[in-house]
Amino acid sequence: MMSIGARIRTMVRSGLLVALALGVTAGAVAAGERHAGSVVAVDAAGGGLVLDEFGVAGVRRTVKMSVAPNAEVLISEREEPVSNFYRPFKDTAISLAEVRPGDFVVVDVGEKPGMADRVVVTHRNAGS
Repeated sequence: MMSIGARIRTMVRSGLLVALALGVTAGAVAAGERHAGSVVAVDAAGGGLVLDEFGVAGVRRTVKMSVAPNAEVLISEREEPVSNFYRPFKDTAISLAEVRPGDFVVVDVGEKPGMADRVVVTHRNAGS
């Protein structure tokens, strides 16, 4: 039987290994993934986007990615008054330059790792 001290040391080592494993993969953007988070920075000229997201197990991380030149960039806004309950939101095409820090976005990464092919602004703070 393990003593309490030995159990604590084992748990701490396990926790450190998990933290190290998460730290190694933090920020990596694999092909075919979907990411959602608040925009930290946008480089419209260079096609860059930085998100603050809560990843696996609620671990907060910063994700940096490129946005393809032909990427679909949209803002999704609720239609008022709602006339079609099956489609209460309207998607409008915008440029990457119109995405602002503080916007909440959903980003689809295409077949090329680290390259977003669709960015949808789903929430915009008033005044941002």
